[in-house]
Amino acid sequence: MLVAPAVARAQAPTPVAPTPKGDDIGYVQWGVTAELLSVAFWQRALDDGEWSKRAQRRLRAARDNDANHLARLIAVLGEDAPAEGDFEIVLPNAPFKTRARLLAFGKEIEERVTAVYLDGIARTQDEATRALLGRLLVADAGHLALLRSLDGEPVADAGLRTPMRVEIAGDWIDSYLRVP
Repeated sequence: MLVAPAVARAQAPTPVAPTPKGDDIGYVQWGVTAELLSVAFWQRALDDGEWSKRAQRRLRAARDNDANHLARLIAVLGEDAPAEGDFEIVLPNAPFKTRARLLAFGKEIEERVTAVYLDGIARTQDEATRALLGRLLVADAGHLALLRSLDGEPVADAGLRTPMRVEIAGDWIDSYLRVP
């Protein structure tokens, strides 16, 4: 009679909670704003675009994914997270007039988000914060691939992503914010 040796099941390690230090906080704060912008974009794309049922499911999944990212980033900031009503996201109308413009706008958002997360991975001090930004980068690269596929483009990136400093991206994202 053969007896199989007992194999210990590998348990996934419990992720360590991010504790951003110094400038790390800027990447997390920017991420909150970027994810708010992304959620607003996905919702507006669903509301204003004519999509197949499959595309609608994929767009809703991206929106819900970014809403989850937002919750994770807010949890990292704790009391320092922006409160509801501190500002609002205002999207321009022009990108939503045609499908091509809508997709181009979405790709611009996701390209900048992934570029900042990449820069954050290279610059943050806290290992758990770097890991969180890396996970966000992977997810948002998937969102960029979704937009490319909806636009009939190759899904894969043609080259390596270029990092973008959070200060430069901050000026860009501020154009979509309004303080009540």
